[in-house]
Amino acid sequence: MAEDYNGLTQPPPTVYPVQNIKVADCDFGTPADAAQPYYLYNVQGLTLDNVTIGGTIYNTTLSA
Repeated sequence: MAEDYNGLTQPPPTVYPVQNIKVADCDFGTPADAAQPYYLYNVQGLTLDNVTIGGTIYNTTLSA
C-alpha cells in the first residue's frame, strides 16, 4: 500500500507532469548553486524566453 497526502491509497494516484509553461523576460538573480542553476522534476515543455539566471540568458525549452 502507498500513502500520500490523502491517506492510504491502492494503487497510488497518477501524478501528471506540469506541461507547456512559458516564462519570459525574467531575471531570477544569482542561484544558490551556480553549477546547477535550475532543477526540474515531472515537467514537460517549460519554455524559457529571455530568462536570466546567474547572469546567463536562457532561450530554451526544458523537460524532465
